[in-house]
Amino acid sequence: MRAWITRYKRWLLWAAGMLALCVGALWILPAALERPAQEGLSLPVLTAAQEEADAFERFRQQREEERKADRASLEKLLERDDLDAQTLEDAAAALQRLVTWNEEELALEGALTKSRISPCLAVRSEGMVTVVTQKDSLSEGESALLLTLCEAHTGVSPEGVKVICTGDGTN
Repeated sequence: MRAWITRYKRWLLWAAGMLALCVGALWILPAALERPAQEGLSLPVLTAAQEEADAFERFRQQREEERKADRASLEKLLERDDLDAQTLEDAAAALQRLVTWNEEELALEGALTKSRISPCLAVRSEGMVTVVTQKDSLSEGESALLLTLCEAHTGVSPEGVKVICTGDGTN
């Protein structure tokens, strides 16, 4: 067992990091969707749709900040001279995957918005796409369109697509 762990140490560390990234993204999403209590403040009243759209935008901004930090860390790692070739190759692959997933998420979110399944979020991970939408539910046509767009923009088959409808009662 120890020899196996030593042999696959880099892959295990990479997998643990990717798992932590995915869990972190899914852990942050409910917090981003919660509305903080605002006692004693007199603010303009937002509709539920506006609040949720704002929560989605906050999540996107936080995701972008986290991705920038991850890219910076991987780029720093690639600049080091004291690492072996395999580690550098793994870091380069992780950086490429991170950039590709970010592009796929943005393209998918844009396509879903144009097809009126919005506001929405897309979170890409290894072999999966999670789409969060404000709708109560999706019709068969919307579901088929969403799955087609996921496959076209991310290459993930319908079996790897998870859809979460938050449902604000207006759709």
